This record gives sequence, structure tokens and C-alpha cells, in this order.
Amino acid sequence: MKKIALLLLLTILASLLPAQQAQARRKTRRGARAAAQAPQPTITHRALECDGVTLLYDSIDAPAYYKVSKDAAGFSNGYSDNSFAIDWPVSLNGRDAEALRRALLTWLTAGNADPLPTIDRLVKERTECDFNAGGAPRRVAKLPDDDESEPLCDVSRVRVHRLTSKLLVYAWEYHGYYGGGTAASTAYETTFLNYDLAAGRVLTLDDVLRPEAVSVLEAELKRNADEWDFLWDEFKAAPWLSDQFCIEADKILFCYDKYRVAPGLAGQVIIELPLSALAPYLKIDIQ
Repeated sequence: MKKIALLLLLTILASLLPAQQAQARRKTRRGARAAAQAPQPTITHRALECDGVTLLYDSIDAPAYYKVSKDAAGFSNGYSDNSFAIDWPVSLNGRDAEALRRALLTWLTAGNADPLPTIDRLVKERTECDFNAGGAPRRVAKLPDDDESEPLCDVSRVRVHRLTSKLLVYAWEYHGYYGGGTAASTAYETTFLNYDLAAGRVLTLDDVLRPEAVSVLEAELKRNADEWDFLWDEFKAAPWLSDQFCIEADKILFCYDKYRVAPGLAGQVIIELPLSALAPYLKIDIQ
């Protein structure tokens, strides 16, 4: 009896195998078609030379067009036009380009304890993931030809902003449009990564300035009271230096996110302080 039952089971499994193989082949073909329809990343090889430093990098542009579900909470039927571009370092004139890549990934993932191991995964996530109503990711479908709705936008550009013999500055420029056609439905933000080429590390504000530099910001706000009249009184009374900053040739930019020091209509606030005024407070040579 056991032999008969086993033989019957094997017969059933054998009959199912061709169907499973055919299903697997269909799934493979569907996956290949979806991959062909999805926008593909473009990679451009570039080089940047300044002050005796040569930076070789790949400019990676990964566009994606996402269908938006009719039942997606907060959205009407339409699509989003997203893109993510990054100047990815390949070599750095004999310096440790791998350390720079790790610093960039840590920055892009907000200090994630498990940063992305390669840029390939970052590009893949930007081009292959969409969302359903509930936030679950799904495979991207190509933009429907008959969809004439205004796209939602999520555009990020990570580019080399400045390069000297001692300093490399990256800028992450973000533009978001959430629909509605009002100032509240758009966002423009820029954050910066200041990288010490000699030490091979990211510079923090504490690495660059002494705490007394706050007094320079306070004096600058008081001298330009009319220009900064939209800032909250609490900030003008007790200003503080943002940890989002950019070292320029003759000044330092301090970037404050939307709503942190002013009403939302002001968007991101950027305050410039001249290096001539900050010179007594500098801890390192940043030229």
C-alpha cells in the first residue's frame, strides 16, 4: 500500500512539473518585459581637476516614472516623475576614494547603521520601486501613454560643488512637488558634505569653528534686520549655527531646513557669513 501511495505521489508531482516550468518561463518573460519598460540609468564618465587634485567620477542618472494608484492615500490618479543623480567618485588622485564613497553612502542614508554597500543598489531602488496604497513597494510600470495629469516630482542631484587641494564639497540639491500648484506644495532644499582630503574624513562644524562664532551670526542678524525680518523672533534673539553648512572660497553658508527658523513660506533659509569675519574663530585652514 505504501509503495502504491508513493508511486501515486510521484506521478502527481511529475504531472505538475511541466506546468510549474511553464509558469516560471512566463514569469521570467514578464520580468524581462518590465525591466525593458523601466527607465534605465545612464552613466557618464567625468574628470574634475583643481589645485593639483584630480577627481575621476561617474555621473549616474537614474530616472523613474511611477504610476500613482487611484486609491493611494492623499493622491489623485496620475504619475510621479522622479530622478536621482549622483557624482560617484571612482578615484581621487592617489587618495583613498573608497573612504569618500563610504562617507557619501553614510550621508545619503542618514547615517544608517547598515549603509548601502554599492551605488548599484541605490540606483536599483530608485528605478525599480514604487508604492501601493499602504506604502508597500511594487514593481515599476511604464508611464501610461494616455495619462495627461500633472506629474508629482521628486528630484535629487548630488554633485561636486567645490574642489581644492584640501577640500571637497558635495551639494545635495532636492526639489519636490507634491501637487496643488501652491508654494506649500513645493520644496527646494540643499545640504552639503564638506570632506577633508588630507584626513580623509567628513568635517563637522566643531572641526571648523569655535563656539564663539555664534556671536558673529548674532551680529550679522542685527546688522541686517530688514533682510531677515521673516525669521522667528526666538531665533533672532538666540541664534545658533546650523550643522548643515558649506565652506565657500570667501564665506560659509549655513542652511536651515524649512520651519526651523522661519515660517514654511520662507522655505529653506541660508545665511552667509564672510570668512573675513569668521577668521578669528577658525580651528583649521579651510582655503
